[in-house]
Amino acid sequence: MRRYQRAMSRYRSAVGGFASLLGFAIWSALVFFAPLSTAQAAELADVATSGARLDLRPYFAALETDRRDVPIEKPGSVTGAKDFMILRAKGKGPTFRWVAGGFTNSGKTARDVVIAIADQGFVGSGIFWPKLPGENIDNITTAGAATLQRLSIAGKQAYGFTLEPGKTIAIAFEIAGPSLSAVTLWQRGAFDEQKDYFAFFRGSLLGIAVLLAVAMLALYAFRFRPVFLAASGFAVASVGFILLEAGHLPAIFAALQIPWLTLAFARAFIEGLMAVFLVLYLMTVLDLRRFVAVLDNVALLLGGLVIAVAASSFLQPLIAPGIARAIFGVTALGGFILIFFLWRQGDAKAEAALVSWSAILLWTFASLVAILADPRSTGLSPALLAGLCAVLVVMVFTLVHQAFSKGYLSQHFFREAGRRALALAGARAYVWDWQPEDNDLHVGEEIERALGLQPGLLCEGGIDSFLEFMHPTDRAAYLTAVEIAEQQGNGVIEGEFRLRHGDGDYRWFQLRGRGMPGGGPRAIRCIGTLTDVTAAKRSEQRLLTDAVYDVVTGLPNRALFIDRVARALAAADEAGHANVHILLATVDRFKTVNDALGHAAGDGLLMVIARRLTAEIGPNDSVARLPGGQFAILCVPPDSGRAMATFAKAVAKAIAQPITLDSQEIFLTASIGMAHNREPG
Repeated sequence: MRRYQRAMSRYRSAVGGFASLLGFAIWSALVFFAPLSTAQAAELADVATSGARLDLRPYFAALETDRRDVPIEKPGSVTGAKDFMILRAKGKGPTFRWVAGGFTNSGKTARDVVIAIADQGFVGSGIFWPKLPGENIDNITTAGAATLQRLSIAGKQAYGFTLEPGKTIAIAFEIAGPSLSAVTLWQRGAFDEQKDYFAFFRGSLLGIAVLLAVAMLALYAFRFRPVFLAASGFAVASVGFILLEAGHLPAIFAALQIPWLTLAFARAFIEGLMAVFLVLYLMTVLDLRRFVAVLDNVALLLGGLVIAVAASSFLQPLIAPGIARAIFGVTALGGFILIFFLWRQGDAKAEAALVSWSAILLWTFASLVAILADPRSTGLSPALLAGLCAVLVVMVFTLVHQAFSKGYLSQHFFREAGRRALALAGARAYVWDWQPEDNDLHVGEEIERALGLQPGLLCEGGIDSFLEFMHPTDRAAYLTAVEIAEQQGNGVIEGEFRLRHGDGDYRWFQLRGRGMPGGGPRAIRCIGTLTDVTAAKRSEQRLLTDAVYDVVTGLPNRALFIDRVARALAAADEAGHANVHILLATVDRFKTVNDALGHAAGDGLLMVIARRLTAEIGPNDSVARLPGGQFAILCVPPDSGRAMATFAKAVAKAIAQPITLDSQEIFLTASIGMAHNREPG
């Protein structure tokens, strides 16, 4: 019974195989060969005569079907004795694509060879809706006297096998795209040599790019300028581009095991960041805030653009790279035109950026050639990565020159700077450094200690903080003086202004500096010193006060009193009335009292009398102290009906009140005289 079942099983298998062969013969005539006029090769690739490398595309035939299981004739089958192999697709469908080829060894020794299929990368990917990056082999089916072994090679799918003399092997690849861009047969020795060379080359480029990115970040740490941060972001994105193009990201993603972290997302995100930071680099290297004030918030703009790039890369990983490439190209070309125009206008920043941006434009043109080129152009990818590293090198040299162009590396500068710093400290002067192009003001830390402020409040606050501590009435004059010096190129700046102390009082400072001309007519820098002149200002004010006010009583002296009398008489003559009175009060025996009690006690008596007389006068009157014990009162009553006799008695009574001095009561009297303008003129 069992024998019968086995016989029936073999019979059914034979009938099924015959039916399959018959169906395949009809299908292959209509489907397999007819539509593939460009891939009709039936010739076997001879591994013994192929040389170091051989392009296998002429030896491969293509198949496209909607069937998951398909029988095909093995490449190299002898006419009349055809042999078949079954292709079982593992792709998502509904359309399955295959390429198949055969290999033979006509030599007398075994051959160890490698089939290398380059991953889809930047080269040949296209501008809009670029091809998906990464591996393009979904499945492999083999038939013959050899076994394929997958080799771990970054950026390639490589399969090695050993073919004995006189043996053949048929290999069919299920591909994800419409075709294989590049498939090459290598002798194992030549393949290993080429693999090691490119591994070293790409590793060197990656190391150089990482070091350059670190250098740019170090420049930002050295001098907090947005251009260094933008360049650092571009360098980091370039490192990601090199990792993606060299084929290292798949291994990193496999280790991370994050489902949504795909090569398509990575390409969209990396190329988007490159475009974003290129735009920011253009904005900051030219300091476009000088022309467009809204660009002051560069940090907010950066954050918004990065978020937009991340979102678009996640939502539209197939469309976002095309948009990023278009933005990159427009920015590179438009930026070069803008820089060239500003350079012709004599702009110093444009002159410094011209070389680096020329390198960026050249690399952009090379990348355009690469994405439109044939994917078989294996030399374009390494050349493109080398060109990107060259761009980073030029950018670093440009930024280093910008960071250290003021002589930071000069030993002579440090020696002279030390001497000048000691001289400034000895003279109690403080550094004032204004750079108009960067909108940056630096003042020495010593001025913060002199004003009793927290450390960094002025040094890190910049021009806004400096103007905030300046007296409001002095700001306009200060800004005008600095602007004139900038326009003149080498103009001298001299002025005095007040800065608010930590206790709320104001201190006087004298600014003395000059502009430093650059390539254009305007000054690129203004530098000078700030000196505290509060003591001199107070002495000056004291001298002015002493010239018209009495030192002991604080009342106007004789000169100021005569000036006020003259003004009052002129006003009375103009008005045509006679209501100006002068009252002169002389303290009796004041010299005797002063000699008996001492000059300190005499000054005390005069101050008491001054306060009493000030309390007696009206709002339009003025009291002054004359030499000795004399006081004069200028009376300008609002009407002519004022009783001057009564006022004179009140003055005498005020002086006559006892004065307590050192527990001793002193009684004084005064002789009073009075006069008035009797008639106009």
